[in-house]
Amino acid sequence: MQFIKGGFSFRLHSKTRVWQESFAWERMKDVREYDAHCNYIHANPVRQHLCASAEGFAYSSARGEGVDPMPAHFRA
Repeated sequence: MQFIKGGFSFRLHSKTRVWQESFAWERMKDVREYDAHCNYIHANPVRQHLCASAEGFAYSSARGEGVDPMPAHFRA
């Protein structure tokens, strides 16, 4: 992302801020935190009234299609 954002900003020659501030890096310590983050992300399109349920949003990982498995160190 740094190369994409930096290269674009350099070519734009603008003094105006183009990109939002960087995302926060947060390490998930256990399965409870992992689930909480997943649930938060899955609820975003529902909160924005784009669908009635997370599974109903075509681009959501809540649908379970092509989703990476849970990290091994979180599995029981």
